Amino acid sequence: MELEEENLFKTAQRIIAEGNVIFCPSLGEYPVYDELLYNMMGEDAAKMNAYEQAIRKAAKDKIAVDIGTGSGAPLALMCAAAGAKQVYAIEAGAAAAQQAGELIRSKKLEDKIKIVHGCSSAIELPEKAGLCVSEIIGNIGSSEGVISILNDARRFLKSNAGMIPGRCVTNIAPVCLPQKIYDSDLLKEVVNGYIERIYQTVGFKFPLTRYAVYNFPESNIIAEPEIFEDIRFDRNPDAETLKTVEFSIRTDCEFDGLLLWIDLYVDENSVINAFDSVSWPPVYLNAGKKHLKENDVIKIDCARKLSKNLLNPDYFFAGSIFRHGRAIDSFNIDSYYTTA
Repeated sequence: MELEEENLFKTAQRIIAEGNVIFCPSLGEYPVYDELLYNMMGEDAAKMNAYEQAIRKAAKDKIAVDIGTGSGAPLALMCAAAGAKQVYAIEAGAAAAQQAGELIRSKKLEDKIKIVHGCSSAIELPEKAGLCVSEIIGNIGSSEGVISILNDARRFLKSNAGMIPGRCVTNIAPVCLPQKIYDSDLLKEVVNGYIERIYQTVGFKFPLTRYAVYNFPESNIIAEPEIFEDIRFDRNPDAETLKTVEFSIRTDCEFDGLLLWIDLYVDENSVINAFDSVSWPPVYLNAGKKHLKENDVIKIDCARKLSKNLLNPDYFFAGSIFRHGRAIDSFNIDSYYTTA
């Protein structure tokens, strides 16, 4: 990328703040985090405030474990500031773990916060924790593997341990595309750079089917949303699910695809909606343009299945369109983590 990441970060902030509708591949599922992405997440005031308030109420005098602490270890630092006895901050990425360790040492908190480098499924901790905090939520809630990761992480926890966040609901609705979508040579350069990084990390090329959308106009949602998945972290949620959702179309319109977005319940008092957060923009899945009339009905069989890595899900949507009770069209969206 030609521009330094600080300038890219400021440019990205400005473009998003101006209200431009931006489409780019959903990146969170893949290990391509860099300072630009970490900065965008760290500057999300709605998210950081919600987490800080929840942690302040829950962490005092607790042993805490932070799954996926990142280079800036923000949740681990919040736990320490809230009075946690000890924080074990787990990070799989070598570079991010090193940077987090340097940051903790610079703050002279190495006795309070222990950076643990490795996949959480492959490590052990010396004591049980009373609080688990994490930020491994995808733009589709489950897409970064949070279900498998946190189900496994229960072995770190006491039986009555708290979980932050507590719940993640992913909504789904049919949409028509906005007429004006932002594009520029700089955006293409940045997006192409991340796509190439994804392919280098995975080891091969594959079709990218999930597109994160910033500033998607809610007026382009053409039916009342339904719930695609409802993950409650105080339980052991199933990694694979099947369900059917149904939508009644509000008015004559174009139907281009599906939009999925989260409501993240950091705790019972703090809910982050994807339309208000730059950390988790909604995800668009293309269904191919179709012409619909008022009161048409879309029925979709939705499936979440684990991909070949047994961590990140694949998603499948088999849709039928009905008019006056008769099927008139259909569509299928197969969204693989990497490839079939």
